[in-house]
Amino acid sequence: MIGAALIDFNSLSYWCHQQSKDFAQTVADIQRRWPNAKLMFALDHRDGNQLRKSIYPDYKAHRRPTPPHMVTYFQSCEKWLADSGLEWEYNLRFEADDIIASWANQANTKDLPAIIISNDRDLHAATTASTTFITATAIYSGEALSQRQLNRKIGISPTCLADIKALAGDKGDNIPSVPDIGFSTAIKLIRRFGSIEQLIDNLDILRTLKWPKRNQWAESLSTHREQIQIAKQLAKLYQPETQHHPC
Repeated sequence: MIGAALIDFNSLSYWCHQQSKDFAQTVADIQRRWPNAKLMFALDHRDGNQLRKSIYPDYKAHRRPTPPHMVTYFQSCEKWLADSGLEWEYNLRFEADDIIASWANQANTKDLPAIIISNDRDLHAATTASTTFITATAIYSGEALSQRQLNRKIGISPTCLADIKALAGDKGDNIPSVPDIGFSTAIKLIRRFGSIEQLIDNLDILRTLKWPKRNQWAESLSTHREQIQIAKQLAKLYQPETQHHPC
């Protein structure tokens, strides 16, 4: 029985707009599907991301401004949420993903079954032994995915996603990639070494493996090690103190 629904407000409201669905009705549908769940909404504030922008000023800098009609729509959803009596919060220093990661960890500590609702795959990394993940699209008929199921789907533990993005980059967030290393190669490397820290510390071992591009990868990793470390700081989920708690 799900005890808390950890909802990515921006993702859900954007999906509602794209699907021409009423936001309030969608929230009611979530309550009907998980009647015992405490609904909690994490928001991305327009002046947020202060931590990541202090690390890398170009973080998400390439994104176009939100069109005025979308701003109006999001504001109407925010007003409805503020008037609804449901719990919600934002943090100027962090992102909604970080807040949800905190809530998921709090729920896991108390063995409270929780579900993350978002279309953002970055939140796969916030799943725990007691917290599953479901997309907005799957709210009505789909099944939530456990950490183990996501592991099988992705090909690696969701807890390694920050390491994968530190190597392969993320165009959506303007996180640079390491030359010659794409997503599948990043998974291969992290599977073998466990983390970017272990990978960078063991480039000599990488050069001995029977992989055709091992020397090319090792050279690229050595040249871009500072970039890789910064990229992981951008990609990883933090766990800030929260105003609200799932249990």
